[in-house]
Amino acid sequence: MIPRNTDINHDLIGRFGEFLSSYYRDEIGTALQNGYRSVTVEYSDLFQFDADLAMDYVDHPEKIVPQLDRATTEVDMPTPDSETALGEMTVRVAGVDDHEVPVSGLRDHHRDRYLGVRGQVSMATQVQPRVIEAVYRCERCSTDGHDFYLDPIPQDGEELRLPNECPGCERSGPFMLDESKSVMVDHQIVELTDEPGESIGANANSVPVHLYRDEAGEVMPGDRVRVNGHVTTDLAQIRSQSKIATRRPWKVEGRAVDAEQVAFSEVTPERHEEIKRLSQQADLVDLFVESIAPDILTDDRGDTHKLALVLQMFGGVRRNGRKGDINVFLIGEKGTGKSQMISRVVDLAPKSIEASGKGATAAGLTATATQSDHGDGWMLDAGALVLASGGLAGIDEFDKMSDGARKSMHEAMEQQRIPVNKAGINTVLPAQTAVLAAANPMGGNYDRYIPLYDQINLEAPLISRFDLIFALTSPVDADRDAAIASHQLSGGGSEQPIDDELMTEYVAYARQSVEPEIRDEAVKQRLVNYYVDLREKTEQDDGSSTFGPRTNDALRRLAEASARMRLDDTVRMEDAERAIDLKQMHIGDTGITEDGELDGNKMSGYGEGDSVRSQIRDALDDRDWQYPSDLAGETGLSEEKVRGTLERAREGKTSLPVEEANGKWRLD
Repeated sequence: MIPRNTDINHDLIGRFGEFLSSYYRDEIGTALQNGYRSVTVEYSDLFQFDADLAMDYVDHPEKIVPQLDRATTEVDMPTPDSETALGEMTVRVAGVDDHEVPVSGLRDHHRDRYLGVRGQVSMATQVQPRVIEAVYRCERCSTDGHDFYLDPIPQDGEELRLPNECPGCERSGPFMLDESKSVMVDHQIVELTDEPGESIGANANSVPVHLYRDEAGEVMPGDRVRVNGHVTTDLAQIRSQSKIATRRPWKVEGRAVDAEQVAFSEVTPERHEEIKRLSQQADLVDLFVESIAPDILTDDRGDTHKLALVLQMFGGVRRNGRKGDINVFLIGEKGTGKSQMISRVVDLAPKSIEASGKGATAAGLTATATQSDHGDGWMLDAGALVLASGGLAGIDEFDKMSDGARKSMHEAMEQQRIPVNKAGINTVLPAQTAVLAAANPMGGNYDRYIPLYDQINLEAPLISRFDLIFALTSPVDADRDAAIASHQLSGGGSEQPIDDELMTEYVAYARQSVEPEIRDEAVKQRLVNYYVDLREKTEQDDGSSTFGPRTNDALRRLAEASARMRLDDTVRMEDAERAIDLKQMHIGDTGITEDGELDGNKMSGYGEGDSVRSQIRDALDDRDWQYPSDLAGETGLSEEKVRGTLERAREGKTSLPVEEANGKWRLD
């Protein structure tokens, strides 16, 4: 942090005083009236007032920044007690977009400049007091009833700077820090990392950012921000090492934080009009579908899958406690383009991140508290769902997650919030994230007549969190195979009607500006009738149905997303029909028996279906008592699944007749 006792330049202070008086006098007055001790000014205003002064601020922050802080005393305020408060104010210069650099772009020529560093907050320490001016008492000179204090010593490192000697006794101590007379401010360190898609190769770039006073505690892991501040190197880390390295770690002394969002008030009128013109195209749906993954040649089924991904990017409306995110699960055979589709959607959807379930930990997908590398105790460490909150998380190899990761994923997808309770940190991080997941069916080939539960290594509660589940298959078809082969040999590319940048801005604009509602009673009744019909077709003996309010809400979100795609604030019949068509394909892929009947349990995974029960029955047939672990080894099912099936059978919830004694089971 830049100490306040940098050499005073009265000419600079006077000039800055003119700027503050001319542009921000009212804002400073309001801040004082409300008890605030900082005011934020826009870099563009400073540049307009004096371009040379603005450039000096960027090029020489160590000398110039303190002068702007001092200039607050030059602003004439009517209240007599304002002078002291003005002297304590911090002036934060924000909006340094003309001198913006991503975390991955930091280079030596950026050192010792005031820049806007853009990135995503991945970690954040707790806010703690930090000494910026230390007042020491000389123990030799102090006597009963009289304490001898030294002049305040500015502190800018990680360790307290001690006096060299006492001016009274001219001895080097001992000295005692008096915290009551020292100046302390709130302090927080956040880790700023690359935004998705900005890493160079496999490198993960990050930089610690120090935030002070009222800026501390204002950002959370997952936030995408531009930190306006002094880019420098962390001398404290160098001093703490026994050997001084030649390499210098980056450090940013943050002064002002700008939230990074697609602000359409800043988009040129031409671009804004281009978005609106596109929304009026009669073939809008086809244009989006053809642009989602043009390298993957698809038939009508594949085009419907792509449409689902388009609607997932737009999402439904979050209101009255109801979520707006749409979760999509792709179960595909090898070579069906699942991974490409995930990567493509992550590239296009605003605020998105890609992860892999293979080897992923619960902390890596959600959040946890970890020991800080900066000596500030513990830090909140955000995982993929937090980093993508407000956007989309694409997770490949979803079925290869560890048990702990699965449990945390289910909780995060259900609650859309992640509680962290560790090392004294008790907080909740948002995870309002749409999930696009992909997995391979066990055995390699997907069979639409085998229960979903038996084909993917996932538990029913997690499966139930997905609004749409599609099977991506690759059956032998000479004409289709020839078309795909020709497409690949010709370069694999198709003309893309909507370029990537326009599509991303279109989606962001729609999400920010359009909140469709169902106003037409006929549209509402169409969705209601479809939902009621599903319930009736899957009514069970106990009067319940697999389809519940969650299904109804999914239809609502899909219809709203369709309206958003058209930039329409009203959900129309075409949107309702589009939502129903997508749900019908989901049901056709996962919920139909060989007899053509609808089996809700088969698609949800809550009922194992005949397949699992048959395998266990065969393993128990004509055998003596068996342990569940033996049955698991013989059938290839997980022991958890075997135990669950046996327990439900003993309770009479399935048609499998069994009995249990001493932990062993046999057919009854």
